[in-house]
Amino acid sequence: MNFVKLSRNLRGVRDLAQRMQVELATMMAFETESRQFGTVQYRENETVEFPMGLPAFENERRFVLIERSATKPIVFLQSLNAPDLCFVTLPLLVVDPAYQLAVTAEDLAAIGLGDLKGQQPVVGRQVQAYTIMAMTESGPAANLLAPIIVNISPWRDGRAALGIQAVRYDNRYAHDQLLVGTSC
Repeated sequence: MNFVKLSRNLRGVRDLAQRMQVELATMMAFETESRQFGTVQYRENETVEFPMGLPAFENERRFVLIERSATKPIVFLQSLNAPDLCFVTLPLLVVDPAYQLAVTAEDLAAIGLGDLKGQQPVVGRQVQAYTIMAMTESGPAANLLAPIIVNISPWRDGRAALGIQAVRYDNRYAHDQLLVGTSC
């Protein structure tokens, strides 16, 4: 067998091993405890790693996204370390279909999207974007000033996605946008 053929065969074996590793990662189920949901099963490609944590929760870096058909479009962001910590979120474009991202180059680099060269990522193609919800005296409100941005490309490989709470540096959106009168 010549060197070229051997090299090609080894490359094929390596590619097969990588595909099998991705398959295994997407099939393996893990469990975590949640005060709201009890024992939750999840896969690695349903998790989000926040390299810098979240503001005021800097030590909480790993979360799982929980979607329940009964509460759609709500997505729960459950900490994998703290059973009591669970954020209620909505997909950003559900709250504001015309929302325009303004993620800094530093934030994009932190989640592995530093190669966008000044362009904003596309929601649904490169990232998912969520707004953290809060209940105010006036009713439910969305934090549009600092959405959660998740680079979804690692999910395709069965790995945890990288996320960041991207604080805007303009005053185009509010941190307490009321949802009164919306379709949510």
